[in-house]
Amino acid sequence: VDSTHPYATGIRENAAKSAETCSIPYLTYVRPKTMDENDGIFVDTHSEAAEIAFSYGKPVLLTTGSNNLVEYGKESAKTNIPFMARVLPRQESIDACYRAGVNDSQIIALKGPFSEAQNREHIRMAQAGVMVVKDSGSAGGLENRLKAAQAKNCKVVVIRRPELNKSAVFNSIENLINKVSKELNFRHTQ
Repeated sequence: VDSTHPYATGIRENAAKSAETCSIPYLTYVRPKTMDENDGIFVDTHSEAAEIAFSYGKPVLLTTGSNNLVEYGKESAKTNIPFMARVLPRQESIDACYRAGVNDSQIIALKGPFSEAQNREHIRMAQAGVMVVKDSGSAGGLENRLKAAQAKNCKVVVIRRPELNKSAVFNSIENLINKVSKELNFRHTQ
């Protein structure tokens, strides 16, 4: 059972290949989506997100982690609009920021999920008029980000979830457990 983050495509590919190699079923649990297309400006890539986020002429708060920061750094330099990146408080995340040209004053290194009040404070710190998010679901704290963005009159740019193989994807823990039980019973009776 693969239950990684909805955007962890590399891990999902490896898990699927491993299951195939071992001739075992591969099942995926994905947190239910929190957003629909009316909740923000949806894009498919970080490049698109960076271009749109900086097009508003307002500072940007990235809540998408330490990967893909280069695109935002380039767009910030091109437009001369500042941004802050909220990343995990791990050395590899901080190093990724530095490699992308993000300096200490642009980094919020904290582990979430965050309350609405904490998100509002991060928007205030960044003086952000735009927030970039992923639809990480309720478990990822997205609802509090959206409430904070709305309270602070902040635009929201959303990176769409990657497409998944629909044949073995579950958005319900109960349905997943039922499927696992059936698989185990089937294998046990053979």
